Amino acid sequence: MHVRQAWVRVFCEPRALDDTVDFYRGLTGGEVTLRYGYKEQKVRMAGVKSPTLSVLVVAGEPAARRPFEAIALTLEVDDVEAVRKAFTYIGGEVLEEKATETGAKTLFVRHPDGLLAEYVPHTPTRRTTAAAKE
Repeated sequence: MHVRQAWVRVFCEPRALDDTVDFYRGLTGGEVTLRYGYKEQKVRMAGVKSPTLSVLVVAGEPAARRPFEAIALTLEVDDVEAVRKAFTYIGGEVLEEKATETGAKTLFVRHPDGLLAEYVPHTPTRRTTAAAKE
């Protein structure tokens, strides 16, 4: 398993999404590579990727954001199943598994030090499509 990209999460009100994205684009010199929403949870997300810092901005009302705020880090990996095996070996805990819109697996994991992280599969097609919408 290799980490392809690490995303720190930043949270904001819905009306601040574009300004927050612009701030992190300017700060990092990065580009917007993700834009999507979760209608059921009433949040929208945007990703700003750069070689030095990648930021996943989660926008929504405080109550809608709360379930997302426990996760500090999103890690994009080349093999989600290898993450499961590694965490079984090192003593971490897989808390939840969800399927993405493409049917791929996403894992929510507690690291041995207590950090909560999301592991997502690398999906270059979705990233390209999202970037084109920007």
